[in-house]
Amino acid sequence: MKQNNEENRFERIYKEIRQEICLLHFPPGTILNESKLAKRFKISRTPLRPVLQKLKHEGLVTIKNGVGTIVTGIDMKELKDIYDIRMMLIGTIDNFSTNIIEPIHIKETEKIIKKAKLLFKNKNAIKYAILCNKLEDIILNLISNEPLREITDILYYRVARIWFTFLPNMNWEHVIKIFLKELNEVLIALKKNDIKKLGIVRKKALQNILDDISEFIAKS
Repeated sequence: MKQNNEENRFERIYKEIRQEICLLHFPPGTILNESKLAKRFKISRTPLRPVLQKLKHEGLVTIKNGVGTIVTGIDMKELKDIYDIRMMLIGTIDNFSTNIIEPIHIKETEKIIKKAKLLFKNKNAIKYAILCNKLEDIILNLISNEPLREITDILYYRVARIWFTFLPNMNWEHVIKIFLKELNEVLIALKKNDIKKLGIVRKKALQNILDDISEFIAKS
């Protein structure tokens, strides 16, 4: 029981810090203060270090002697390479998913759609990012192949924060319109219990994001 509690605490702390890196509360270049994090989570620095090591393994931070734990950046070539891999993987989701689409998946997607519609008039990049993360959680939950699920999860958080850094310079209505289009198509696929279609929709959405980023950079 004690070991399970330790594992749960590790996972909770890891996901919370990862989420804050993703949402740019800790932007690239930020030095994570171990003492402050340990105090915040009411633990010593010793159990915190495996969390930071896992984040390092996933490419979200780097650890330098004499400096500390630093949130990493990412170059555009790596961004494109990762998006290419993500599109390839999501295109095979129907081959690696035996998980049954449940009513909860549909219900949660409908909730995301409802909240996303509110963002047309109320621009809020953080709320948008959180909704993107929730959609990713729904998709991950449908992948029964554990290695694929783990890789998909790592790659998402590796580059999602980079996409979010571009948001302030993007056409907000266009971003939300494209997001809602994806959400509605995902909802249709879920209701039809069509995992293959879900993969196609997601792959197309990833390509749209990559195209928008590339177009913005070309114009800059």
